[in-house]
Amino acid sequence: MRLEAELADTSEKTEKMELTEEKYRSKVENLHQELAKLQSQLDKERNNQTKLQEFFEEQDNNQRKLIDNLEKTIFNLEKTIKELTSKSESIKSVIPQATNTGRWYSNMLTYRRDSLAIDNNYRIDCP
Repeated sequence: MRLEAELADTSEKTEKMELTEEKYRSKVENLHQELAKLQSQLDKERNNQTKLQEFFEEQDNNQRKLIDNLEKTIFNLEKTIKELTSKSESIKSVIPQATNTGRWYSNMLTYRRDSLAIDNNYRIDCP
């Protein structure tokens, strides 16, 4: 009887251990599935991060090109302003000399304006 009790006790322990083992196998399987999902999600996030980084790098390159073009435009405009300022100053220095040497310049303008309108019906444009 003692052997039968020990055998029954051992059988009971074996069944409990098998149940416990099955629970742990189930938990391990669930953890493997969750790990696979998380790995897949991690791969997607890495892919998204790479795409986002590429997008920002492209945006940075585009902005750099725009800035370079604007800098060139500003440089060219500043150069044009300097040239026009120089021409304007040279013209300003020539006009007082012409008007100081005589009134012929303003008289020529008056004569030219008068000669354009011969009568009311006809207008002659001179170059």
